[in-house]
Amino acid sequence: LLICETNADEAIGMVRFDVHAEQIIVGLSLATEFRGRSLGSVVLASGLQHLARTVREREVVAYIKPDNVASRKTFAAAGFELVATEEVHSQIAQRWVWRGNRPISHGSIHETSLSLPGSTTCDPLGTR
Repeated sequence: LLICETNADEAIGMVRFDVHAEQIIVGLSLATEFRGRSLGSVVLASGLQHLARTVREREVVAYIKPDNVASRKTFAAAGFELVATEEVHSQIAQRWVWRGNRPISHGSIHETSLSLPGSTTCDPLGTR
């Protein structure tokens, strides 16, 4: 879990990684007051950079509701590609797979801090 905050400790949002043997499922959530400012793309990109440095190679997947246009645009801009529509937890979701050009290196998730534009940081949960 990567938490993104302003320097005034306002929560902007989070990137969550559910790590499984064959894949990593990524989720993104922004605080309501920070939506519509293109911060989702910045937060997601920061999370993917962290992931690329800390987790061994696996498929990275996002499940997005078909009517969530903002999330679809955000994940597409980050290098995800729509590959299927399927049922997940009794709901229809689109399966997006990261086609990023940076391979995910070997290792495990550990402490790091990522800087975002506008005096914000993203830190793994429990590292501040």
